Amino acid sequence: MTKCIVFLPFLAAALSASAQAQEVSVNVGYGDLDLTGETGVERLDRRIHDAVEQVCGDPFDQRELRAARASRKCGRESLADVASPRQIAIERARGRVPSVEIADSRKAMEFAVTRRGR
Repeated sequence: MTKCIVFLPFLAAALSASAQAQEVSVNVGYGDLDLTGETGVERLDRRIHDAVEQVCGDPFDQRELRAARASRKCGRESLADVASPRQIAIERARGRVPSVEIADSRKAMEFAVTRRGR
């Protein structure tokens, strides 16, 4: 009985680490936004930040310091990962980057915010 009780915390920690290692992704669509103006860009940025919060959690809502740090790190990494696709979308809308036809036009107007496996 004692061996079972001692083993349970290790099992719980292993299951928790396994669940955290899964990659989580949220698509951010922008096909309905006018990215030629600041209002559209602000709406895109709000969608990106909402997606980052969905993927990484809210660092201010974390009770444990370790979880809050992990959430902030995830947020920084996720924002860095979408910085280029965001800028390309804006520049393309403003006519500064040549547009390339993509077979599935729905995918052309979205990108993914992803939490990397830990």
